[in-house]
Amino acid sequence: MHEKLQKLVDVAEIIRELMPADAMVGVTDTEKFLRYVPGRKLCFPPDVVKALNEQRFPLPEGDVITRAVRSGKRVVDKVSANVFGVEFKAVGLPIFDENGRLIGGLGVGISLETEVKLVEMSNGLSETSGQMLNAINEMAGSAQDIAAVFSEVVKSSRYVAEAIGKTDDILRFVSEVSSSANLLGLNASIEAARAGEHGRGFSVVAAEIRKMADNSEQAVKEIKDILVQIRTETQAMLKKSVIRRPVSRDRLPPPSSWQPVCRR
Repeated sequence: MHEKLQKLVDVAEIIRELMPADAMVGVTDTEKFLRYVPGRKLCFPPDVVKALNEQRFPLPEGDVITRAVRSGKRVVDKVSANVFGVEFKAVGLPIFDENGRLIGGLGVGISLETEVKLVEMSNGLSETSGQMLNAINEMAGSAQDIAAVFSEVVKSSRYVAEAIGKTDDILRFVSEVSSSANLLGLNASIEAARAGEHGRGFSVVAAEIRKMADNSEQAVKEIKDILVQIRTETQAMLKKSVIRRPVSRDRLPPPSSWQPVCRR
């Protein structure tokens, strides 16, 4: 065994321990494995590990060390979880002696389990943030709808206030008509009294006219009281609408602009 390969065999376990994640290390010459240090999950079955360390396991086809030894170049590959149950990154390095002659290879497999979990967490956070954004935008949309309703209420309240103002003229006219009718009924009663027996029927009509005028006057007063109360309540509602009118928020930017930056 070449001295350089022997040194790698001696420190293979140390190399594994220097890795930041679960890892396995292999040292080969140009034909077979010389040393194999398994990881916790990145590990072949015991009989394969034994064969590898007894230097009777040839270089497997497609392995990164094999490809590095045959190409004389560094090879990096990502291996799916179908092999060891966890995805891992494999790196193969060709080893040369002091004369530049290819004498073997060094391979390291590093587990990507933590990275995969971080990516899954990132995707979960991204999805959650998107759901939160949708909820916030729905709330903002509801606030805008409420603001529109409040605006319509204010307009309607103002219209009611204006309409009540116009009814004052109508009530004033009805009140004047009632007063005139009352006066007319009083004059008719006086004339009926002067006519004596001949004016008795006219006297009854005059009494009914005065009665109708009194009822109209009373109705006008009641309507006026109701309208005054409605006006007061409407004005109070207008003030509250202005003070408590909700302020809608602008919609937030889409999730793509503030998703977590973790990437695979």
